[in-house]
Amino acid sequence: FLTSMSYLLRHSKFRHVFGEPVKENYSGLNAHSGTPEGCGLAASAVFTAVSLSGGGGSVGIYAHDKACRLKPDHPGIKGHAGGVLDLEFCPFDDHQLATASEDLSVRVWQIPEGGL
Repeated sequence: FLTSMSYLLRHSKFRHVFGEPVKENYSGLNAHSGTPEGCGLAASAVFTAVSLSGGGGSVGIYAHDKACRLKPDHPGIKGHAGGVLDLEFCPFDDHQLATASEDLSVRVWQIPEGGL
């Protein structure tokens, strides 16, 4: 009886496919540990933006093709008086980032083609 019912079971097309974990990562990231309105992280096809801890509402911008250990003096964006609560990349322009801050301001940043 079981052999006649075997045609009802679907076999996976991917049963012989095995993935490998990504070996590149960012270390030394000093991310904001407060409670942001969003997730505190935004990504486009080119960059990743992270709300960083410290005063002045700084945002770290990291290029996807340059995964490495981050230095404390890594360039970023600093232009708010309060901490950054939310950030988001433009869906039509990978180099445009909008940030919202505790100081009740919203700013739109244009990241240069080569990064910061």
